[in-house]
Amino acid sequence: SDGGWGGGADVGAATEERVMDIVRKLICTSPRDQVGYMIAAVSALGTVGEWEICSNMLETEEGIKMGPSFTAAVMNACTASGKWDQAVRIHGEFYDDHSLSPDDAARMLDALLRAYGAAPGGTSESALAALDAVFAQGLAPDASAVEAAVRSCERDDDAEGAVGVLEEVLIECVDGRLPLGAGAAASVMRACVRSGDPAGALLYGNIVGALRRPPGSEGTGLEDSFLTSSDEMLACTIECLWLLGESEKATGMYEDAIRD
Repeated sequence: SDGGWGGGADVGAATEERVMDIVRKLICTSPRDQVGYMIAAVSALGTVGEWEICSNMLETEEGIKMGPSFTAAVMNACTASGKWDQAVRIHGEFYDDHSLSPDDAARMLDALLRAYGAAPGGTSESALAALDAVFAQGLAPDASAVEAAVRSCERDDDAEGAVGVLEEVLIECVDGRLPLGAGAAASVMRACVRSGDPAGALLYGNIVGALRRPPGSEGTGLEDSFLTSSDEMLACTIECLWLLGESEKATGMYEDAIRD
């Protein structure tokens, strides 16, 4: 191979060398930011599917010294490459060998939740246990980790689990930033619909929207609410309205979306 971006067995090595060459130059400029640059490197490699290179870095003396932030980044790179099971294995091995601070443990658990969220199914119980472990540290998970936990439940047709995640987040994060976005809310709504509860789906969507609304602002009609804030939310809302016999309202929302 000529070391370019084409196919062949040398593509991974060429990709790694190009990325690491940039990292080495950045480290020479600012040595104190070495961990940050290495995290950026594995994130870049993960987006192009080079998960094995990232995993191998953890076997080196340099990689071991990088600590849990780097390990979590490698887990996320594996998940981004479609190797969620490798991310789970890395978490288990690292947890067995290290004593972590609450912040580092939460960072690792966030990465673990993303891995479970990328699984094709069968991980909802593990995801719920990981989320409970985050709260046990007295910390709030980030929005992507919460969404991953909810999606794990949705894939396993576990509406009760999805709603449980939503309720736990609302309780635990009542005095702080609410790590709930449209993706997580839509996933809860779809899980409710599949379980035969479209009214509950709309209720939970409205609850999330109300809590995300800026203080002092008033709610408006459905067309301007959180329930229509993304394509996912709009699709869920229209489906719920149809199932509840509100066909005229659902048709109107659909036609407005097409015009926009």
